[in-house]
Amino acid sequence: MTVAARITATDATNEKRDFCIARDITLIPDFLQSTRRNPWTKNLTCDAGAGFYIRMHTIIRNTFLALSGAVMLAGGVAAQESNFANPTIDLGVVVSDLERSLKFYTEAVGFENVSSFTVPAGTATDAGLTNSKTLTIQVLKLGEGDGATSLKLMEVPGVRSRKSNNKFIHSQLGFSYITIHVKSTDKAMERLRKAGVKPVAKSPVELPESLAKGVYLTVLKDPDGNVVELVGPR
Repeated sequence: MTVAARITATDATNEKRDFCIARDITLIPDFLQSTRRNPWTKNLTCDAGAGFYIRMHTIIRNTFLALSGAVMLAGGVAAQESNFANPTIDLGVVVSDLERSLKFYTEAVGFENVSSFTVPAGTATDAGLTNSKTLTIQVLKLGEGDGATSLKLMEVPGVRSRKSNNKFIHSQLGFSYITIHVKSTDKAMERLRKAGVKPVAKSPVELPESLAKGVYLTVLKDPDGNVVELVGPR
């Protein structure tokens, strides 16, 4: 990586001169080996006088070290970045009726049905996901691009899955709800009405100002009773 800077200094005759320094940071050891050899400057030679040259060399060295230190610091921060390929979490949900759940999450909530894929029974069994059952997974997206949320709905034929107890979010341990942030609660409510979905209890309710001023919480339950939160301004 190359760093560069332009500095203005006064030479032995009190004349101001501009000097440009630039060097790849991997060559710092070469720079520190000698105070007489100066690959860093432009328009500066030993003719200006040894004292001036050494003073300028010191100025340039200090400037460069400050620049390279900043570059190394930035490189260190980059090196500490997350090892995760994507910070977005995909959520998989086993449902009792795939078509009914698709209708809820697309028409009522606003997800887009984008694709589907199948996990063979052997793979699903070896991974510990099923006991010799094939998985057909429908992928819904909320948003666009690599950071879009993915909701994976799956119905497993031939099994009687136990329904979760989601009467309240504290009724059982484990993941209890998903939160979706909306731009307008009123528009979200209109979408719910068109889809024939009613919010839970007195939703939407305004959150206390200590949490978020002017923000409303709407709680829904999908066809299998899983809790979905819609959060946003009125």
